[in-house]
Amino acid sequence: MIRNRAWVYLILVGLLQVAGLTGAVSAELSYEGSSSIGQALLPELAKAFTVSTGIAFGEIRATSSNQGFAAVKDGKAALGGLSRLLTQIELESGLANRVIGYDALVVAVHPDNPVASLTLAQVAEIFAGRITNWQQVGGPDLPIVTLHRQGEEGGVVGQFREVVMGGQPLASPAFAFPTHQENLEYVAVNPAAITFAAMVGDKGLTRYLAIEGVLPTQQTLSLGQYPLGRPFVLVYRDDHPNPDLSKFIEFVLSKDGQAIVRKYVQPVMVFE
Repeated sequence: MIRNRAWVYLILVGLLQVAGLTGAVSAELSYEGSSSIGQALLPELAKAFTVSTGIAFGEIRATSSNQGFAAVKDGKAALGGLSRLLTQIELESGLANRVIGYDALVVAVHPDNPVASLTLAQVAEIFAGRITNWQQVGGPDLPIVTLHRQGEEGGVVGQFREVVMGGQPLASPAFAFPTHQENLEYVAVNPAAITFAAMVGDKGLTRYLAIEGVLPTQQTLSLGQYPLGRPFVLVYRDDHPNPDLSKFIEFVLSKDGQAIVRKYVQPVMVFE
């Protein structure tokens, strides 16, 4: 009888330990993924969420979309951030996903540049170094000054190469600064300059070109009409209930959460 009670006691202790461990892991909120989401937007959302609910948000690692997806799949982060569409393989992985806003790769020029729109092919030819004068695309007789972020292989530059250049290399730019913001600041004072960047964090220094006749707006991004649009997606596991994670997703898609998203990119929800 005593032996049986001892076994029951050990089993109960083991179950409690497992339950406690599972609760601790599932309750911890953490993020890894796209730096476009993780550098500023996600930290502000996490801070506001904690103020609103009292639920603490843990580590935020701004890395890349691929790393974020892998971190969630491997159980190393509760939330992953992707600043792109999921691949077919990722869609079939079983992870849940929610679009929280829409960013865009934008092509920026000086506000006084008379060129209003370019085709994707023309943008590719400019950054491949084959179109070298604005006159070739309906602008003034002025040599084109190209800029893109210095030393970047992935991120915005990688996406631009994939979507616009078809994987082909970019020609050496006339100038290359360490950040997209510095490139935009240069374009803002040079009527001959052109660069590309993410719309996230835009400070209104330049003018965006329409691509294939379509400007990046909330409507064109949400309808998928702008050719260089990209969603901001959060991925997470939903096979094990996590009340804190569910509350965070609800907060991000709430009026207060989407107001924060609006400060960086186009929100996915519109509130009066």
